[in-house]
Amino acid sequence: MRGKVQIKGEIPPEYAKLVERGREILAAYVHPDLLPKPLSVERGTGTRAKAGRGGMRLVPTSTAKTFVHEGLHLVEESHPEVLAACQEFLRSRTQGETPEPLDVLTGNADYKGEYAYKDRWKELGGDHYCGKIDTGSTEILTMGLPRLHRDPARFAREDPEYFSFVVNTLRMWK
Repeated sequence: MRGKVQIKGEIPPEYAKLVERGREILAAYVHPDLLPKPLSVERGTGTRAKAGRGGMRLVPTSTAKTFVHEGLHLVEESHPEVLAACQEFLRSRTQGETPEPLDVLTGNADYKGEYAYKDRWKELGGDHYCGKIDTGSTEILTMGLPRLHRDPARFAREDPEYFSFVVNTLRMWK
C-alpha cells in the first residue's frame, strides 16, 4: 500500500525535482497513514533545512535526502505515538549514557552547542547524529531510513535492532 506526500501551495522551482524524488522515497517506505498531511515547502536561509508546523524550509544545499529527513521530522510531529516510540528507542539504546558534544563526536563544527548520546551508532555502521538530543524530535527515523534505502541487507546485518525498529515503525507493523 503506497500513499503520496501532498504539498500545499507552490514549490519553489529550484526545489521541484528534489521534492519529487523525496516524495517518491517517502512513499516507498512510509505507511500511507503516517505520511505527513499536506505540507508546505518554502525557501529557507542559512545552511540547515528545518521542519515544523506542518512544513519545511529548504536551503540552497538541500537534496532529496534533505526532503526525506525533514519529512520524517513531520511524521514525528504529526504522530505523537511515533515520536514517543522513537524517544523510547533512543532512551533504551542509550540507557546510562551521558550526553556528549555532537561537534566533538562527529568532528563537525556546525553542531557546536548540540549534544548526543554516543551509543554504538558509529560502531554499528551508522552515525553519531542518530543519538542527537532534541526536545521535539529525534534523529532515529531520519538517520535510519537513508541506511535502509541505501543498503537494507547491510543495515540489517550491522544493526539488527535499529533496522527492525525503523522498518516496523515506518510500516506500522507490530
